[in-house]
Amino acid sequence: MQSLIPDITPEEKLLRVNSINGTIQSVNMIAAPAIAAVLINIMPLWAILYVDVTTAVIGIAFVALIRVQSAARTRSNEAPSVRTEMRAGLRYAWRYPRIRSVLISYALVCFVNIAPMNFTLLLMNRGFQGQTLDLRFTVLETASDKLAANEMAWSVGMVVGGALLATVGAKLFHDNMALLAAAFFGMGIGTVALGLAPTLLLYLFVDFLIGVSTAIGTSPTYTLLQQETESDMQGRVFGLLTTFSGFGTPLGMLVFGPLADVVDVRVIFVVGGVLTIPFGVWLLRVDKRWARKVR
Repeated sequence: MQSLIPDITPEEKLLRVNSINGTIQSVNMIAAPAIAAVLINIMPLWAILYVDVTTAVIGIAFVALIRVQSAARTRSNEAPSVRTEMRAGLRYAWRYPRIRSVLISYALVCFVNIAPMNFTLLLMNRGFQGQTLDLRFTVLETASDKLAANEMAWSVGMVVGGALLATVGAKLFHDNMALLAAAFFGMGIGTVALGLAPTLLLYLFVDFLIGVSTAIGTSPTYTLLQQETESDMQGRVFGLLTTFSGFGTPLGMLVFGPLADVVDVRVIFVVGGVLTIPFGVWLLRVDKRWARKVR
C-alpha cells in the first residue's frame, strides 16, 4: 500500500495523504475493539466472522476500482527469488544515505524503545499497583482497566498526531527527516517520563504524548521513502523497513525481557528512552549534510 500511494498521489500532497491514512488506521485501533465488544454481546460468533468477511469484500471492491499504470519489474521472464529481491533492495538502499539512515534508525529504535514499551503491563502491575484513578466517567482500579486506559491514551495520541499532520503539519513542515528526528526526541523523552511518572494520571498523559510523537514520525518516514525511492524499488525498500523494524522489536524483547526480572521495570523505560534520543541527533546530522550537498 505504501508503494502504491505515490502512484496515485501528487508529490506535494504525499505527507498529507500519509497522515490521513495513519489517522484512519489509528481510529481503527480505537473503534474496532469497541465495536467488537458490542457485537459479541448481541450476535453469535459465526455472524461476527461474517462481518469480517463483508468488510474485506467491501475493501477489495474499492481497491479494484483503482487504475494504476503498471511498471515492468524485471526484463527477465523468470521471477526473481526473495533472496535476490532482498539483496537488490539492500544494495539500492545503501547507496543513498538518507534512505539508509532511516532504515537503520527505525530498526534500532524498535530495538531500544518499542521493545521496552511492551512492558507496560509489568509497569502497571508493579509501579501503579494499589493506585486508583477516578476519571469521572470511569474509575481505573484493576490492572486490566489501567492497561486498557494505556492503550486508549496512546491510540488517541496517534489520532491527534495524524490529524495535526494532515491539516496543519503538511502545510507548515516540509522536511520529513527533521520531523522523524523530532518524533524520536519526543518518543525518547516520553519513554523516560513514563519510567519516572509518580502517578497514573501523569503516566497516561505522557503516553498520549508518545502517541502524538509516534504519529508525527510514521507519516514523514513513509513520505520520505516514497519521494526518494524509485518507483520500481519502493516495494523492496518498504519490505526492508518492515523487516528491519519487525526484527528489532523481538530482539529487544530477548534482551530487555530477562532484565525485567532482575531490575526495576522503570529503569528499562528510562534506559530505552535515553538510548532513543541519539538517533534523532544522528538523523538531524544526516539531514544537514544532505542539505549542504543540495545547495
